[in-house]
Amino acid sequence: MHCYQKPRSSRRYSSWVLPIWLFRRLTCPISQSGQTQAAIDTLLSLEKQTRQASDLPSTSRLIVTLVTICKSSDDWSLLNEQVLLLSKKHGQLKQAITKMVQVVMGFLDEAPSMEVKLNVIETLRTVTEGKVRMDLHRCES
Repeated sequence: MHCYQKPRSSRRYSSWVLPIWLFRRLTCPISQSGQTQAAIDTLLSLEKQTRQASDLPSTSRLIVTLVTICKSSDDWSLLNEQVLLLSKKHGQLKQAITKMVQVVMGFLDEAPSMEVKLNVIETLRTVTEGKVRMDLHRCES
């Protein structure tokens, strides 16, 4: 490690992020009760902690859960907004973004209209633009 590099925390959050999978199973009741924004705010707070600790498994789980909540609430503009927001976070792990792009690509078949589908594709193109590792995903969309 160079003297100018900030040491990364070795703390792993997997032990308490694992219950997020249980939280993910509850996404339908959350989205139906109008608590979507509260759930997203909570998950964004957890995502920041795991991202700063460079905990890839936990960050990936949280990001996938975030976009799944947006999709299950049928708020496609919120989904686009969150995808852009998460991709621009400082220090965001590239593998976590790749996983998010793959999951959102799976949502394309469930888009309610062609216009919504094209908006999601454009968002994914924006996220993957200039990223060498994501060129394959960009070509698929």
